[in-house]
Amino acid sequence: MQPIQCLYDCFCYYNPYNRTNVYDCSYQNYTALPHSVQPGTNWLILCNNSLTSLSIPQTYFNVTSYIDVSTNNILAITDNIIAAFNKSNTLIGVNLTYNKLKSIPIGFRTLSKLQKIWMYGNPFDCNCDMTWMINWLNTTTVQDGKSIRCATGSQIGTLIYKLNTTKMGCGPTYTELPH
Repeated sequence: MQPIQCLYDCFCYYNPYNRTNVYDCSYQNYTALPHSVQPGTNWLILCNNSLTSLSIPQTYFNVTSYIDVSTNNILAITDNIIAAFNKSNTLIGVNLTYNKLKSIPIGFRTLSKLQKIWMYGNPFDCNCDMTWMINWLNTTTVQDGKSIRCATGSQIGTLIYKLNTTKMGCGPTYTELPH
């Protein structure tokens, strides 16, 4: 593989260990995703910026295998981002750690192509709307699923995969319904 050329103020390099082209745009104070990255980018690193959303799927989602948006200010993941992740034939990893996600959409259950997802360090609001995550965290490739805790709600501090929906006062939940 030939090293890729960088755009913007990013640092780009070839990683011979895993044979990937890395496009590292960390610490650039970006408030939005770049409009484009060089063709051939395998890993896109956007950590420690000021991103608040991933609401606009970019065309490079279809060619990138790993996206790291950790340590930003992302408030939500939209359904169109989930659709873009699902359409990608190359995306196998997404790092969402240390953002401001209070919940994630139930569509995350459909991300079967992703081999690795990280979500630790988000202030998840544990309420009856997100109890589907209990089963999901026990059966998926979320790398840190056994470490994700409730940040608010009646179960503050509880590991999400161990939530007791009865104690929360929830009716039938996604953990009890067939998938």
